[in-house]
Amino acid sequence: MPIPTMHTSHGQRLARRNRKYRATPANIGALIDLYLRHQQLSVVIDNYLTHSLSGKDSEEELQQLQIESLHNQITAHKHIAALNLPRWRALPEQLKQIFKIAAVGSNRDSIAVTCNVGSETAASALVASRGVSVYIGRKLRDTLRSADLATSFALVLEEAMDRQSCNPELHFHAVFQCPAHHRPKLHSALVKAFASDYVEIFNNQAVDIRPITKPGGWGGYCCKTLPRENHLGSRAVFSSKAASRAGEHLYLEVMRWLRSLPTSNQLKADLSGLLGPLIKAEACPELLQLIAQHSAQRKERRLRRRQQGAQYKQLAASEPEWFRRELVQQLRPASCEVTSSSTAPAQHAESTISPDHTHTTAERHIALAERYRTHPGFGEWAITEDDDETLFGNHPDPES
Repeated sequence: MPIPTMHTSHGQRLARRNRKYRATPANIGALIDLYLRHQQLSVVIDNYLTHSLSGKDSEEELQQLQIESLHNQITAHKHIAALNLPRWRALPEQLKQIFKIAAVGSNRDSIAVTCNVGSETAASALVASRGVSVYIGRKLRDTLRSADLATSFALVLEEAMDRQSCNPELHFHAVFQCPAHHRPKLHSALVKAFASDYVEIFNNQAVDIRPITKPGGWGGYCCKTLPRENHLGSRAVFSSKAASRAGEHLYLEVMRWLRSLPTSNQLKADLSGLLGPLIKAEACPELLQLIAQHSAQRKERRLRRRQQGAQYKQLAASEPEWFRRELVQQLRPASCEVTSSSTAPAQHAESTISPDHTHTTAERHIALAERYRTHPGFGEWAITEDDDETLFGNHPDPES
């Protein structure tokens, strides 16, 4: 009895196509980076247009910047079309923290810090009356003050559940501002405050300080574990008041930018207008038609695979024993065919050797002699006897 074919109704496919996907730290961070990059490109493009820079190199550079800006806007359209972001107050805590981290990380001299907590600090934090995050946050604020640094910061606590060493599992990721010349002093201050008894094993350093290139990406990485179960017994995030205000402001700016974007079709038309002069080949309608047909075939195959997967899952859940027997019956003929068609390695090797390569030694010598017979000096050095003498025997001197 073959597995019956199940059909999905048109309404079910439409609901799947238009559903909103869950906002994750990764795609929220990517959306923030698109906005920040767009702001940078807008400043540079306005500078080009304001000063009316001339020259072929300047025009090409301006065109490349405009193409990148349009690409970013089209990508932002795809992100926002799959997300459903509420107002700031209704935004989940882990997504708020991404905007706070990105807002602080977009400032000048911002750094990304990962700090492992020593046993003594971890024990004190776990028994703190106001929770682990408040204890670590206030301790970090006091450390920044003592180092004469700005106290606008945001951090996320994390537990390395798979850590197998003498060190505790607790560590945190943070972002704040620190000039480059001040970072060695800051490193020593963080080790003294949080990881004085931390044992560094291999590359697992007590404190790691790096410059930030993508604030949104760093925020998404810091908050990657927040949606999961929290074993700390309290909130795993902490941020200063300045960072909270900056995060809310960044969220409003991103949403305002998304609402002001042109339509996706308009952006694609503008991009085609910029890319058109760069394409030197002539238009090929046949190629475009083949590409469109290939895209339609891929969509149809993906739809069939999804329908077949849903069908198999439903059958496996409703009639597991029958589904298992039917699956074994369908896989057994293919397995038998593969087994019968396989050959031994020696037989396969013999069958793949060409008859032209199975010559004896004497036949090879004769073939070489015939090939080089017309070369000068052939009769003085060529040997056509059977190969029955030692390799380093007494051969005649070619000069005699």
